[in-house]
Amino acid sequence: MTNKPLRARVDELATEVARLRRYAEPETSLAFLADRMSGHVESLAAMLEPSAGELVAWTAPGDDEAVREALRIVDERRARLRARLGYREAA
Repeated sequence: MTNKPLRARVDELATEVARLRRYAEPETSLAFLADRMSGHVESLAAMLEPSAGELVAWTAPGDDEAVREALRIVDERRARLRARLGYREAA
């Protein structure tokens, strides 16, 4: 499933990008670079973790409750990563 050491490095990179984002003034090349790096980190994280469809296929294909749980897991994972990246999203 997930390569844990690689996933830990992606999480560490996300923390560093968030630190960079905090120091960047809005509308600067540094802010632009931090946003681009965030997108790349999110892409890497998505490649390392199973999608909601894969989770359902592995656990209980056709079960509506399994679909809801898989979507919850994926949404929670995304929210954690975006928080680590320093995004401030409405709750």
